[in-house]
Amino acid sequence: MSNKTVVWDANRNTPLSNSSGTFKIGDHGNVVVVDQVGNISWSSNETKAGQHVVQLLDSGNLVVKEMNESDPGKYLWQSFDYPTDTLLPDMKLGWELDTGFDRHLTSWRSSADPSTGDYSFKLDFREKFLVEQTRSRISKQALERDKVQRGTRNGAFKLSQL
Repeated sequence: MSNKTVVWDANRNTPLSNSSGTFKIGDHGNVVVVDQVGNISWSSNETKAGQHVVQLLDSGNLVVKEMNESDPGKYLWQSFDYPTDTLLPDMKLGWELDTGFDRHLTSWRSSADPSTGDYSFKLDFREKFLVEQTRSRISKQALERDKVQRGTRNGAFKLSQL
């Protein structure tokens, strides 16, 4: 059996205490994860009324769309808008200038703990890369196309395409 890689976690900062949770479409059309007594652990926060379907696309994108939507790319909500630590083909990073919505990568706390870790990778408005240590806010680095500038004494980051 091959190793599997988790590329997205809905409730990474509010894990269920056991394996008896449920993933479903909630009363208001949003996707929810509920615990065994019905408390919401995570929600997509989509509140548009109507008949919705949840679909896991071949790309790995988990989408919510209107049941009778004819446009295959029109989603009410999609997991690709909320990346964790992995960037997959067709995912976007950066700001949507008209809405202020920011898509960025954030590390796991550890290899066994998917909760939000200490590092994030963002694109700023000047189209530069930004890597920051989120807990201490000590180091902020602008990584330009071919040059790595680092504000600490511990070396440089190396970015690789998977």
